[in-house]
Amino acid sequence: MKLNIEVQCVCYPLNQLRGIQYYVINLVKALSLLRNVDLSISFFDQFRERNNRQYIDEYLGEDCLRNLRIQECNVQSYRTMLDKSKYINYTEFSGFNADLFHFPHLLPIPASLDGKMVVTIHDLIPLLPKAPQWGLQALSLISRHAIQLLEKNKQTLIIADSLVTKTDILELTNISADRVFVVPLACDFTTHYPEKNESALDVKLPYLLFVATLDSRKGVLDIINAFEQSKAMFGDLKLVLAGKVHEEYIELIEKLRTSPYRSDIIVTDFISDEQKRVLMSNAEIFLFPSEYEGFGLPVLEAMACGAPVITTNVSSLPEVGGDAAVYVSPNNPEQLAYEIERLLNSDTLREEYRQKGFEQCKKFSWDKTAQMTEEVYKIAYEQQ
Repeated sequence: MKLNIEVQCVCYPLNQLRGIQYYVINLVKALSLLRNVDLSISFFDQFRERNNRQYIDEYLGEDCLRNLRIQECNVQSYRTMLDKSKYINYTEFSGFNADLFHFPHLLPIPASLDGKMVVTIHDLIPLLPKAPQWGLQALSLISRHAIQLLEKNKQTLIIADSLVTKTDILELTNISADRVFVVPLACDFTTHYPEKNESALDVKLPYLLFVATLDSRKGVLDIINAFEQSKAMFGDLKLVLAGKVHEEYIELIEKLRTSPYRSDIIVTDFISDEQKRVLMSNAEIFLFPSEYEGFGLPVLEAMACGAPVITTNVSSLPEVGGDAAVYVSPNNPEQLAYEIERLLNSDTLREEYRQKGFEQCKKFSWDKTAQMTEEVYKIAYEQQ
């Protein structure tokens, strides 16, 4: 079987990579090691103007690339493909060939191609009722079109990151359950492991940590409110928000400006994998009170680095955290503050959750993800 994975989404600078991009990178690496399929990857770069190959070489590495073929389209742009995805034949347009094509994210997928297709849906957050509150109106329209294509093409199989995402697919679309397969993500243990290395820190201990995009869905305001409540009891405590503050998030900007503890709140903007590992390894507690996640990779990453985790009891987060996390309700800063104080007051309790976290994150591996994904490929390829 000739398998092609579209990797266009990783063709960006490191500071623009997010969870989906790391999924693509780690899946391709794991599949290349298994060597069970004739693997190729594809991307667009009209006239090589963007030099996208540099990102492929950097992120996948020589060991991975020697086990696969690269299909690079230099006569068409990805933007043109996006604009024409409603009616083009992807194979004819791009020149890419395979028996099976895997699009590792929902946006975009083509109307047709010469071969069979697997699509990964990481979440359907843009289609949820609260999507407008999270500023996802534009994504909602694009997502609905992609779902319509999948509803029509009943041969296409779908990979979901979690049981919650599969449930959303079944409830929000007309896609049948026999077409949807749950394949969890995993943590990269080569970049996430416990090592204090305090000399590499730019922040003084002790601190609470949040790592992700600073948007309203992630519960960042709840974190600040809970920190302010706990600060009276733990005067030397700091809060690190490792992510970029977007200009349109006016509520957060105003909260940061007016907080009485602003000098103890550190906003880092983009951080590297090594900076993230060091911050997670030294954190007293990792906070992730998100209202909704398709998976929740930062929870596993924090556990792998040895940080006790407090997250929410909704969406996929209990699937990921198991019994190794402390759970709170979303939009409940009082409960979050209570759990922060409970953990900070007990070295024994924090150590208990550290050890549980180490065991929990071991249940997930990219090798296992790749093997489960290959099973979906086989079903898609063999179906009539």
